[in-house]
Amino acid sequence: MITSGSRERVRREMKAHGIEQFFGTVVCEEDIRHKKPHPQGLRLAMRQIRKQAGKCCYVGDRPEDMEMGKRAGVTTVAVPGGFPNSFSVLNCAPDVILPSISGLLDYLKVNR
Repeated sequence: MITSGSRERVRREMKAHGIEQFFGTVVCEEDIRHKKPHPQGLRLAMRQIRKQAGKCCYVGDRPEDMEMGKRAGVTTVAVPGGFPNSFSVLNCAPDVILPSISGLLDYLKVNR
């Protein structure tokens, strides 16, 4: 996970939602100097999980997410969120568009 949130807040929210076990690495605002769409956070996460860009995808719901993923050389996966302007992510030419996050596991199984 790459987020502009503070580590304290993100860890608290992940625990509250019971999702900590799903993320092998979490890059927060304290870990980087350059925020999205700069690829610094994504590159750091890839180093931490020891994966090359060609083996990674970045899932996001904002144009900055798609730009960061493209700049880092990974597959970009857009999942429009519930915000009024969330469909602006579709104008960023993502590599993959999923109608909801629930389709991500199926996508990953097919595209290993």
